[in-house]
Amino acid sequence: MDTKTFYEIIGSDGDKVLARFMGKEAMVVRFLKKFLDDRNFEEGKQAIEEKDYKKLETAAHTLKGICGNLGLERLYGLSADVVAEVRAGKGEEAEKKYGELEEEYKKITALISQM
Repeated sequence: MDTKTFYEIIGSDGDKVLARFMGKEAMVVRFLKKFLDDRNFEEGKQAIEEKDYKKLETAAHTLKGICGNLGLERLYGLSADVVAEVRAGKGEEAEKKYGELEEEYKKITALISQM
């Protein structure tokens, strides 16, 4: 799968991402594949199991930044929602949002694995 198809499937602007990476599609693919090794998603799940909302905030905030850079717009938004809920003192709401985030994360990582 090429990056254009990938970004169309996930509903993001692949041209913006490609421009951010100086038009180098291979570089975009390389960074997307590195995303598969990022531990922030798993750290967020662990934080929920431990009811450690500060750790959840940190993991979700870091994940948000990575998603923003890679143009993973829906995942970026869901990460931002988790951060906002934690900061508002709504841990249980943050956990629910993380469930939505997990669905999107699995979809995206499956697609990246096909590249």
